[in-house]
Order: sequence, then structure tokens, then C-alpha cells
Amino acid sequence: MSPTKKKSHTLFKVVLGTLIVVQCLILALFGVEMWLNRPNPQQTEGTYFQQLQKAYAPFTVQHINPFYTFFFPLDLNKRRSMNNPICSVDDNGFRGKGMERRGERKLAILLGGSTAFGHYSSSDSTTIDSWLNRMQDEYWFVNAGVPSWNSTQAMFRYCYQIILLKPELVIMIDGGIDAGLAIEQEIEYRIIPGVSENFAKLYNVVDDINKGIQSPKATEPIYKRALPRVSKWIGSKLPQRASGGSQAGAENTLGVWGERQEKGIRLAVERYIANHEIVARLCQSNGTRYIGIFAPIRSLHRNVRDADKRSGIALDPRWGEKVIPKFHQQTIDSLPAGIEYYDMGSFFDSKYDTIPVYQRGTPGPDKHIFIDEVHLFDPGNKLVAEQIWQWVKQGEKTKNAVQTKEN
Repeated sequence: MSPTKKKSHTLFKVVLGTLIVVQCLILALFGVEMWLNRPNPQQTEGTYFQQLQKAYAPFTVQHINPFYTFFFPLDLNKRRSMNNPICSVDDNGFRGKGMERRGERKLAILLGGSTAFGHYSSSDSTTIDSWLNRMQDEYWFVNAGVPSWNSTQAMFRYCYQIILLKPELVIMIDGGIDAGLAIEQEIEYRIIPGVSENFAKLYNVVDDINKGIQSPKATEPIYKRALPRVSKWIGSKLPQRASGGSQAGAENTLGVWGERQEKGIRLAVERYIANHEIVARLCQSNGTRYIGIFAPIRSLHRNVRDADKRSGIALDPRWGEKVIPKFHQQTIDSLPAGIEYYDMGSFFDSKYDTIPVYQRGTPGPDKHIFIDEVHLFDPGNKLVAEQIWQWVKQGEKTKNAVQTKEN
């Protein structure tokens, strides 16, 4: 064989070998993608918890809304089609019976996110408002909670809808979503605190309405479109880029806690308190009693086993457990005078030496308090309702009426 042919033959083998290696690598990546897309254990664990997940799935879809950014579907037929024996909303967007059975009772509204809504309750009759309605016959509590809502959305709902109903009592119970979004909005997207969850995704789909809607995937590299899970997994293992332009440094990288993170929490706390103050002042001007409540959050409790601290929803691993405790403490320390506000952040520590937390993969919640970081099951809802009713009965109008975990 001549040197030229020998060289060509060697080159052919190198190219062929390279192509085979690349092909094997691509097949391996697609195999990993399929593995990452395998059914979630939560979705295959059958039994009771799977039924709850399926029942609540339609209510976690965030539909565009002109007032609240995201809400239940505007189309009432679509809204009604979501209802099932475990969870339902009426045409006004209230969970369960709404005002249907109010009768002669005074009207009370429960505003907030998932805690108020009763996400993962076994039925419409085991949410906080339902327990309250069975405990007494003075007020009729209406559930105006919406999954994933923050205090800004709840404040807008009061202004657009609830204020027109002229309730005697308004209770706003929240805190978890506002705390969870504090870092995501300020650090990740540079969006002002108070913006709805997933607004950044909406913004990426359409910014200028006159230019029409374009798929955000159109601007993504082809490898991200073909292998989204693999790309995300690899990205999570790579060192994060420093951010903040010329000021980028150790404190400003996404993996290190610094002033930007502290600022994100401060701004989120300011917005959260401002939203409560707006609703409180409007209620007062209309002769309505207002009560604000910081909702129970699993990571704020001492009496939770170490094995239970990471079940279900986990905090962003880059921030560990800093965000929620800092947000919570700054909120309690910054409350303005004249607002009736109670702290239930670690409420269940006073009820249990070891708080029952549901572990995914077990038969299903029964006597559990927490389903995950923020969602309560029936016994938790009942205990919260009992405490709320005690506060309602007290009727105290003290300044900064904050109840600590010792109470």
C-alpha cells in the first residue's frame, strides 16, 4: 500500500472512529434524558397521596389574569371543569361553597396562598375556613386563597373583589411564597419583589405585545431544546458565573451568600409588610376588622426530625435554610404599629414534641401536620383554625399584636 493510500486509510479510520464515539455519546445523552424524564416517584406512589396530587393538579396551573397576573381560568366552563370531589372552586374563584351557605352570619374572608386555599387538604370540608365554619355560628368564612399566590396578589384581590363584598372580617395568612421568591426575583431575574411566581417565564414569552408571542425555546441553543433535563443537570454541576458586572466577586456569585441576597430579603420584607398594611388600612377605613398571619412553615419549627426536614419541597440548595428564617424574623421585627398581626411560623412547636411530617413514598397522609415545607394536611388546618378563632374572639386591637411561639 502506498504511503498516500495508507495515510488516507488511517484518516478514514480516525474519522469513522470519531463518528462512532460521537454517535455513542449522543445516544448516551438521550438515554440519560429519558432516565431523567422517568416518572416521578411522587406520581407513581399510588394510594391516597397520588389521588390528592391528581385532584389538585388542575389548580396549580397558572392562567393569565388581567388583575392578578395568574389566577383560575377566566372561562367559567374551564373553571368548573377543574372541580372534583376533593377540591372545587365556584364561579367567583372561592374554594368550596363560597358564600352559598352564609345565611345570616357575618361575612369573613380568608385571603392568601396555598395555606389559605388548603392545598392537599383531603376535601373542601377540611380546609381552615371549613373548620372555622363548623366551630362557631357567628361568622361565615369564605376561602379566597389561591395556590402559589403571594401577598401582592392577595392585596390586589382585596382591592378588586373582596372590598365590594363589605366583609366584617378579613384574615390574610401567608409568608411562605413571599419568602421563597425573595431571592429568586431580586437575584435571579432582577425583578422587583412582589411580582407573581413565574412572571419571569411570562416575560420571556412576550415582552412587546405588538411584536406578538414567540416561543422562548426559539432563542435557546439546540442542545437545550433537545436535551433540556440533561442541560439543566449539567448546568447545576458547573460553577456559577459571577454576576454584577465589574463588581462581580465572591460575594456576588450565585453560589455565595452576600449583600445582594440580603438586599433581596430586605426588599421582599418591605413589600410584604406594605401589602399587609394596605389591606389593613383599607379594611379599617371600611369598618372591617383585619388580621394578618405569618403562616406555619416547616423549616421554622424546632420539633421536626432531621429525617423530615427535606421531605417534599426543599429550599433552594444554594441558599440552604437562610432565606425563610431571615425573611420571617425581619418581618416580625418590622411590623408597623396599629396592625393586628400574629406569628404562626413555628406554631406547631407548642403542640407537638415531634411534629408529624408526611414522608413521600409512604401510604399517605393521615395524622400528619405538614405534607412538605409549606402545605398542611387536615389536622394542621384544624389546629390553625382553632387558634385563629381564639384570636378572633379576643378581639384585641393592640398595636403590633404579635403572638410568639411561646404563646
